[in-house]
Amino acid sequence: MGAGFSLSRLPEIAPQLAAGAGISIGFEIFRRFVIARNRPASLKDGKDNQYDNIMVSFLHSSVSSFLCLYHFWKNPEDLSNLGASGSYQEFATLFTYSYVWYDLFDMLRSNGFNPLNMKEMMVHHSIMIGGGLTVMLDKVYGNFTLYALTMEVNSIFLHGRALLQMCNKRETAAFKMVSMLNLLTNVTHRLSVNYRIHNWAGSNGFFYGYAMNTIITFLNLKLLYTCVCRDLLESTKAIEKKSE
Repeated sequence: MGAGFSLSRLPEIAPQLAAGAGISIGFEIFRRFVIARNRPASLKDGKDNQYDNIMVSFLHSSVSSFLCLYHFWKNPEDLSNLGASGSYQEFATLFTYSYVWYDLFDMLRSNGFNPLNMKEMMVHHSIMIGGGLTVMLDKVYGNFTLYALTMEVNSIFLHGRALLQMCNKRETAAFKMVSMLNLLTNVTHRLSVNYRIHNWAGSNGFFYGYAMNTIITFLNLKLLYTCVCRDLLESTKAIEKKSE
């Protein structure tokens, strides 16, 4: 991980950390005063906090996806140089880094501040925080991080699916379309990205990226399996029961 992470080096990026704290607070303000005050009437009872959290996640995924795709559209050569970085990459990384801290706090708050109630998210968010600090401290692997963040394209449909379900839209054509796009982009924008990251990090000696990608790949495979079971297998069983 470049020069190596240690708490003593954090003052080197004090301005970025201060800006990140401001962005995190901005997410919380948006949740409290925009999302929470405009919940749909069709929202299921008891889903207020979960809806608010996923709406913020949907917002982050949309913005983060745009930032990453725009960068590689304008700079396609960076796809062949994942070890490099720059001010744009640091900004895009800071945006997601700030969101991850906000989301970590919000999810802990919803789980009684017991990390054991959200073990997978603790692992995922810790990996994201470590990667973000690497980019900001060592000024390397910015392109690697942005390429990894193209997984957020799938997150748009993953969160959209959850929002529709919470609003009692599971039987609609919109839900079915978003569900299929979620499954498709899990393969095209998660697992395929995992595969390329695995090859690049391994051949370029980026141990942190290689090791953490192995964990993320497992989580993505589990996510795909869960979505297939819920949206394909369970739906098929429901149709069979109706036809009996």
